[in-house]
Amino acid sequence: MFGRLFGRKGGKNSSGDGLDGQAAIDAVRPALEKVYTPLKRTAFVPVVETGGDPARISKFNGGSALLLAGEDWPCCPDCSTPFSLFVQLELDRVPEPLQGTFGPGVLQLFYCGNYDCPNTDDWEPFDFRKKTLRILPPEASVVMNDNPHTAETKYLIGWEERDDYPAGEENDAPDIRISGRWDQPGTLSIPSIGYEAPLLSSAIKYNVDTTFLPVDGEKMGGWPYWVQGAEYPHCPACGQTMQMVFQIDSEKLIDYMFGDVGVGHIMQCPDHKDSLGFGWACH
Repeated sequence: MFGRLFGRKGGKNSSGDGLDGQAAIDAVRPALEKVYTPLKRTAFVPVVETGGDPARISKFNGGSALLLAGEDWPCCPDCSTPFSLFVQLELDRVPEPLQGTFGPGVLQLFYCGNYDCPNTDDWEPFDFRKKTLRILPPEASVVMNDNPHTAETKYLIGWEERDDYPAGEENDAPDIRISGRWDQPGTLSIPSIGYEAPLLSSAIKYNVDTTFLPVDGEKMGGWPYWVQGAEYPHCPACGQTMQMVFQIDSEKLIDYMFGDVGVGHIMQCPDHKDSLGFGWACH
């Protein structure tokens, strides 16, 4: 819903009715800030570089991986393809506000990158035939192993903070309503704060502004960017709603596309840190 409220900054009203798009945005922004600001979270976008010391632990899109002593590189049981290393993160070196949230150890996601693999259930968060998702505990005896795949490994060198807001599909998202004819500006109402006012331009009903939307691309923490709708899995151990640890977008940090430009999420039970899931959805 919110994505239809704002036009691009500085955009003009092409319909010829109402004010310039930016002036119309400015007129309703205070009301929207009032309901969205309390829901704001901080997302941390990884900053990466290629090249350098391959022994660095936190990385994306391939590279050497930590394996338990005597453990073989994981392979897909359905097509025998060696898994690709998508994510390897040291959880004790995450951004300071998230320290301790996801537990200690090294988070790893290995995934079958074979598009012709007969397993088509890999979108489900708890289907682990096509992926290995785990946290290696700090006390584990591990060794660094060479990756059987060649890829441009991206090494984590820092984090960029971004303001993050819930998608309209979230239960916590504000109830924002637009009424009126499709070809007229209409009325904006926000029942939770008793706000109702006419929109000053029909242009801002349909164009998108990212001010109060979830951040897309890769990120740690924040609000999930959903493609089809909010799909939080529940912990198999206790039934509790799981929280997002890390978001993975198609063909950005990772050289892989989930279905049709899908987005995936590593999820974790807040209480059972070893209860993990990775699911994705696409267009």
